[in-house]
Amino acid sequence: ALPIYQALADDLSWNPQAAGRYLESRQQAWMEFTAKRSHQPQNMACTSCHTVLPDLLAGPALARTLGDSVPSPFSVVMTDRVRDKVMRPDAPQNRRIGYLRSAEPIIYALVLASDDRGQHRVQLSRETEEGLRRMWAEQIRTGDNRGSWTWADAALDPWETPEAVYYGTALAALAVGFAPPEYAKRPELQEQIEAMSEYLRSRFHEQIVHHRLAALWASSKLPNIVSAADRESTLAQLWRTQNEDGGWSWSALGPWKPRPEAYVAAVATGKDSDGYATAFAACSLRESGLATSAPQLHRALTWLASHQDAKTGGWEARSLNGENPNDPVLGHLMEDAATAYAALALSKADS
Repeated sequence: ALPIYQALADDLSWNPQAAGRYLESRQQAWMEFTAKRSHQPQNMACTSCHTVLPDLLAGPALARTLGDSVPSPFSVVMTDRVRDKVMRPDAPQNRRIGYLRSAEPIIYALVLASDDRGQHRVQLSRETEEGLRRMWAEQIRTGDNRGSWTWADAALDPWETPEAVYYGTALAALAVGFAPPEYAKRPELQEQIEAMSEYLRSRFHEQIVHHRLAALWASSKLPNIVSAADRESTLAQLWRTQNEDGGWSWSALGPWKPRPEAYVAAVATGKDSDGYATAFAACSLRESGLATSAPQLHRALTWLASHQDAKTGGWEARSLNGENPNDPVLGHLMEDAATAYAALALSKADS
């Protein structure tokens, strides 16, 4: 039997080793699937919001919990692939148009800044510098959306909708926040950072709770992107919608707009606690600086610790976009993200 590890408190027992194995297997499955679908080599395949990004964000914390000095070998390979992408003159963001031209540089910059932070680098690696440069190059400079970036719109919640522009901009802010403090003080970046901060700050109250949580996470590194009043009102709303069992439902992170095809109204409006909704909320709240001793967050962490699947090592989660129960890859995308964010929420803090 695998050992059960203690994290944060005696009643929060979970199995990070099994979670790590689950995430590695899902990374491999996604890379093989997307490379085959896009007819590209695996090292140029999609760095996805649902599988690759959450896993790489969770990797350093999960490694610390397991007592390792570096993330898993597969996470290292995945990060190296991102490094290769940003340094290639024919990288995908140079060849694609539309939302992918902006979305991919944000994800790449975030992955690399997170890796630098996880390795306690006092200076950005040259690949991270390049990733951030490419990200800033795609920022919108004029008009109503000044300070933001274009983003994926595939009518798929929660990451690829018109409204998710705010979410993507929050990820860009998180990438900046993960860099050493001196980076955000560079004179040549002040205008762009302020435009990004103003966009996030002024549009915060218009967002669904899911996207506000992303901004709260980023605000732990860049405090002026969310006002104190907006933070407190969001926390109050989350405490009102938290279920008695400690989890959150999809509806608590909405409200969600009906989408044209596979939208599942029962998931979007239901009240049952969900693996992804609870994991993303708990992770964002903990990463934003909320103490794990806070009763509401501790209840959520307890829910997560008690809902890890003993067989797979992951966390079950529903999709707002329809289920694919017979598809070994597409049928588990929400579980991929749920497992990574649950592992990050439950893992030991960086000492």
